[in-house]
Amino acid sequence: MAFSFISPCIGGFPGLRYVILVISILMLTIVGANMLAFNFTIICMFKEDSTETANRTVLYTHTDHSWFVSAVAFGNLIGILPLITFAHGWDTRWVFTFYGLVSGISMLLMPLAVSVHFAFVFVLRMMQGFGTSVTFTSIGSIVNSWSPLKSVGMYISLLTTWIQLSPLLAFPVSGALCTSTLGWQSVYYLFGGLTVVVFVIFALLYRDAASQHPCIRSTEVSTILEERVPLSDQNPHVPYKALFSDLVIWGAIASLFAVTIGVQFMVQYGPSYLNKVLGVDIKGTAVAAALPYLLALGAKFVIGPVSDSVTCVSERTKIIIFNTVAQLPICICFIIMAAVPKSMNWLAQLVYSLVSMFSAFNTVGVFKCIQLVARQHANIIMGLMGLTTSAVMLLLPTLVEAIATDYTRQQWALILYLLSGIIAVMIVFFNIVCRTEPRHWTISDDTNPTELTYMNHKDNEVRSPFLQQSTAEEILLN
Repeated sequence: MAFSFISPCIGGFPGLRYVILVISILMLTIVGANMLAFNFTIICMFKEDSTETANRTVLYTHTDHSWFVSAVAFGNLIGILPLITFAHGWDTRWVFTFYGLVSGISMLLMPLAVSVHFAFVFVLRMMQGFGTSVTFTSIGSIVNSWSPLKSVGMYISLLTTWIQLSPLLAFPVSGALCTSTLGWQSVYYLFGGLTVVVFVIFALLYRDAASQHPCIRSTEVSTILEERVPLSDQNPHVPYKALFSDLVIWGAIASLFAVTIGVQFMVQYGPSYLNKVLGVDIKGTAVAAALPYLLALGAKFVIGPVSDSVTCVSERTKIIIFNTVAQLPICICFIIMAAVPKSMNWLAQLVYSLVSMFSAFNTVGVFKCIQLVARQHANIIMGLMGLTTSAVMLLLPTLVEAIATDYTRQQWALILYLLSGIIAVMIVFFNIVCRTEPRHWTISDDTNPTELTYMNHKDNEVRSPFLQQSTAEEILLN
């Protein structure tokens, strides 16, 4: 019998699945905030011999910043493969807790590392990337274990709000503490402490299966398991050759690569762009950097129901429309940010805020396409998307370092034009090859007809029951 910190509860705890949902959202949000906080606090770090406020010398160069961004990607790559392996065979509660505590420890040690050596900071940034990779498996595991079938969509929507909540937590808090007497160091002590507390609570409360929890009522277990299709213990055969020979899949990969470039630019370099290029002060940068994610959070709760309720056009047409609405405005916004003169910085800040809001439409665009065409193999594509995100995080700093050597407005304009061009090409490619019918390689001897019936049910037409690795949107911030 597995060791439990919680004694059996007399009569059970009502609505336990909602408690698990809340602590899971907090868990995802805090590891995301840990990764993002550095991208803001780096503009608050100055050399100790800089005494005059107006002439302070930044502690790290633009090249250093690029290396720190790459460190997160290295850590993420290191964390993805073993996390997927352990999540299938180990108690995921402890695996997730371990990754979270690694992230928390890296935050607590960061002020010391900054005072010691660049290499120490680099290692801690890798640890933060390692910890953030927990999001790739945790969403699917939590939904599979704790969501009633009829509530899967709601659980996915709520759990993926960490993508918006993380910057909403990291940027304003970092901005307030950076400019206070507590200094930037307090950001790391606060977030590191919160991380430890949140993951200890998660370890105490979470179980890999609702039926294993000592405090759950039998009626709630029945609600969670109602209408679920039992899955085989054996993983279904994956037709890798057919999958990676399919142009539709490569179109989806290209589209996600494009939107990841746009989002990662905002996440990794947004605060620096606002502060160094547009001249927004630190407090103003905190607000301006967080605002896009507040808009995206609001948009996210609207686009899902709209997509489900529109029946006057085909599923393929809806996906193409939402994909275009998600990515074309990003191209336009980047072009405006590059072209506006310094006297119109207010316009650059405005369109900057719109980029993340439009990216939220990908939930019912390319992600929906993947679920429809790949069906039971959608998790394979999602795993590949995690690697794609890490690749973008490695390539983007190289691009920025090669072009924006002096962080001038003209250099950043060239980067924005280049990113716009890449995204535009990918939009056209995806829209041409987009399909919504299950691909021929999704039907095999290993596929249970009952599962196919379930997967084609109208109410669940875009939701695969194989939610084992990731559910789509969370890959964009890691």
